[in-house]
Amino acid sequence: VMIRFTLRVFYKEFFVLGREKIPKNGPIIMVANHPNTLMDPLIVASLLKQRAGFLGNGSLFRNKWMAALLSYFHVIPVWRKQDIRPGEVMDNQDTFRDSRIYLGKGGTILIFPEGTSFSEKNLRELRTGAARIALSFEEEQKFKGNLRLVPVSLNYSDPTKFRSRIRIEVGEPIPVSAFQSDFEKDPAEAVRTLTDSIRDGIAERLVIVEDKEQEVILNQISRLYLDRVSGKKPQTKGKTALEAELAISKSIRHVREKAPSTFQALQAKLSNWFVQIDQLGLSDGFFRKNFSKGPILGRWLLEFAFLLLTFPIYLFGLLTSYFPYWLPGWLAPKISDEIEYHAPTMMVIGMFLFPIWYGLLILAFWLLSPWGGWVLLGFGVLLPLAGIFSLLYVSSYKHWRAIGKLLGLSRKDAELMERLREQRGSLMADLESVRKAGVA
Repeated sequence: VMIRFTLRVFYKEFFVLGREKIPKNGPIIMVANHPNTLMDPLIVASLLKQRAGFLGNGSLFRNKWMAALLSYFHVIPVWRKQDIRPGEVMDNQDTFRDSRIYLGKGGTILIFPEGTSFSEKNLRELRTGAARIALSFEEEQKFKGNLRLVPVSLNYSDPTKFRSRIRIEVGEPIPVSAFQSDFEKDPAEAVRTLTDSIRDGIAERLVIVEDKEQEVILNQISRLYLDRVSGKKPQTKGKTALEAELAISKSIRHVREKAPSTFQALQAKLSNWFVQIDQLGLSDGFFRKNFSKGPILGRWLLEFAFLLLTFPIYLFGLLTSYFPYWLPGWLAPKISDEIEYHAPTMMVIGMFLFPIWYGLLILAFWLLSPWGGWVLLGFGVLLPLAGIFSLLYVSSYKHWRAIGKLLGLSRKDAELMERLREQRGSLMADLESVRKAGVA
């Protein structure tokens, strides 16, 4: 419950599509891509109603206290080459046996077939462990075990940042019994075929770019064009946004392969556009039709009134929540140099630190103030609400400042604003051509 709540606070958007495809009863193996270390199993496990088991790094089990803790959380050790000491032989027969026992009790296991975690929008080569465990279980059950593999695609906007977005899609379950005839003919080939099916299930709804160059252009187009791929009015959340981002990534790969000169020209245009508006302190959203319809001065005054009236709530939230908000971000890089571990480290620290901190504040309020009862209860409820509001307040303040810059620029240099609108219109026309090429 704590993890589910914390995930909804940690991420600005936590969208799940296809949750109803997860079977209510095991045995089940959940398989997913692995871009964000410890955050990935927390997210996938949070989708389940039943308790889940995990395959975990075997080297962590060398410490008996850690081994006891991991066993409590249903972690089954798996040994990799980098986990083996000199002179030791890598042997995962116990992993397979324990996994089959767990599945035989109707359990659900999470496996990340890529094996290791890298913060990238891609799907690396899958290892065959998930398929081998699944087929060995069904062989033991004479292919009547009803084991299903459920692919999950994890699409992060930025895996390492607080208040970023995560969009998740659950694919169609893969019945392992369907591979019985393949397994009876050639077990090794059946493992490869099932692994390919797992890959297809994850990749089908995964935003994929081949390198950092493509990732940069994808992020730029998402800022500019995400809500227009579907041809509908602005929409940057939920299913529409996921569909749009999938279409964009496909178009980028297609155009880069088939028309590299077009790709390079588009890359230069996008870079030039964002350099200009970032230097001016403007948002791309200011140039969309849905924004430009209303009076800019009216928007600026309305947001100013909101900020002025709600400033006391923001100040209360800032004073009471800043320390537990700041500390996890300060500690994360000191605990691990690997950026992939920063987000889960911050979330886990915050998950425990915030309740402890708020508890201490409530205790201090009770001891130092003459009020109790409903006032004390109200103070306790207000603490997390004001903390969340303070985050929203900062976003509103930044937006208000940006509108102020837009207002000033519109009055001082109307000609520049018109050139920027024309430049964006030309860029949108180029992007529409790219979209059509990708669809074709």
